[in-house]
Amino acid sequence: MNQVVGKYKAAKKSAKDNGDLIEWVIQDSLDRQALVEVTTRNGKSYIGFARESGITAQGETDVGLIPLASGYRKPDTRELVITTRYATALHRCLESEFPSLRVEDFQVVLPTSEIVSARLFHTGAYKLLLASSQ
Repeated sequence: MNQVVGKYKAAKKSAKDNGDLIEWVIQDSLDRQALVEVTTRNGKSYIGFARESGITAQGETDVGLIPLASGYRKPDTRELVITTRYATALHRCLESEFPSLRVEDFQVVLPTSEIVSARLFHTGAYKLLLASSQ
């Protein structure tokens, strides 16, 4: 199936067929090269580009993510609070200050068993939501 429809689309179909919607969102973000937000059991959230996923592995799987921002979800309202923005530092490090660094050096790997939610993240929509709640 990978040869016919492509690696990410095949993995996305497999995730959907298995009822693993979190993995489906991760695969969708890989397929579309879109930002994804994942939130872990302890409330920590990461926003970034999914790099890889272990959907084809047996048993427990992991998700690799290049974070552009991180923060947490408020326990009472589940509102997203961004506390750290990596994008500018990442760009500066890769551009000139540390030429030996690669994007992969910033990857965060999370076990899917610790992820409680995942969604595609649209920066424009997030800014609109912030503006309307103030």
